Amino acid sequence: MNSSPPRVLLLRVEPASYMVALARALDDAWPGELDVVFMTRALTQNWEEASGSSAYDVLPEGGLAAARALRRRILETRPDLVHVAGWSKPASIAAILTARARNTPVVVDSDSWRGSASSLCAGVKRIVYPRLFGQVTHFAPGGERQAAYLRSYGAPDDKITPVNMSVDVVGIRSSLAREPKAGAMLRQRLGLALEAPVALFVGRLLALKGLDDLFAAWPRVVAAEPKARLLIAGDGERRAQVEAMAAADPTIRPLGRLSGEDVWRAYAAADLDVAPSRFEPWGLVVNEAMAAGAPLVVTDVFGCVGDLARNEETALVVASERPQELARAMSRLIGDPALRLRLAGRARRLISGWTIEAQAKNIASIWRRALAKQAGA
Repeated sequence: MNSSPPRVLLLRVEPASYMVALARALDDAWPGELDVVFMTRALTQNWEEASGSSAYDVLPEGGLAAARALRRRILETRPDLVHVAGWSKPASIAAILTARARNTPVVVDSDSWRGSASSLCAGVKRIVYPRLFGQVTHFAPGGERQAAYLRSYGAPDDKITPVNMSVDVVGIRSSLAREPKAGAMLRQRLGLALEAPVALFVGRLLALKGLDDLFAAWPRVVAAEPKARLLIAGDGERRAQVEAMAAADPTIRPLGRLSGEDVWRAYAAADLDVAPSRFEPWGLVVNEAMAAGAPLVVTDVFGCVGDLARNEETALVVASERPQELARAMSRLIGDPALRLRLAGRARRLISGWTIEAQAKNIASIWRRALAKQAGA
């Protein structure tokens, strides 16, 4: 390593708002130079509106082209450390192998917490992952479920440090503090009575997000509380289904894709946030809802269960693909204002320590240790 401040190449997946915010926080927390590269402009959705996302480079399209471009960048810029998002993409693998060939320390983060159900895929992972993981200097998983996943493939404890994956908690709270009546104003705009119980779904409109389970559960909720309303914020391949359900049921209101402060206004307007996913590597919607003060019903497949979503403490956690159980939990929150206040209060206190700034400091600490380990070796 040279005598100048350490230069880090940070590879992220896409310029989602929270990833851009994390890159900025790392730039503030790190004394050396930070070179940020994104694998793609839009994986989960179009992030062109993300403030500041155009300030960072994006790899060319195509796995092989991206891998070659990243390998060339590492060889030309000669970073002192490479931080990689995951290990499943060609660009990630190229970054890990290229860096280690140069004897450059590698930090890898991950939100994966369980493997494929395919026995063939699992068998291949049992052979490949321990060897690939042996090339990594240190792992920075999102939380404890992700750390346990790494250990299951042979990663030792002394190479694993959870970083508390999060969103811009401070920004969310500041936005809502500037508009203390944001929730009431949105309800008024939507024609919703202030006393009407409102449930909110935020996410991509995909089958994996549990929309079928939510729609199966909702009539049971309305049967118990006829004034209840369901807001659905998002876009995706199930948009037509959502619009058809709303056309047939006036208690359901699609909001379309929300961005910026409109997302926080939707949380403020809701009495509860429901996240019925059938699989969720982490679930940043939980971080967002907790920061915005919205009580939560989440399924047990979220990667943040245990770290953030704690049953009967910060959320109601139910089994996935169980509409009846989902309906009972939603009805319970709607009918119990004291429970909503208790869950939301505990969630707000917990998420206060899970800020983007704290995550950046955790990552910077890992970088320092990885560099020190390399220097010692």
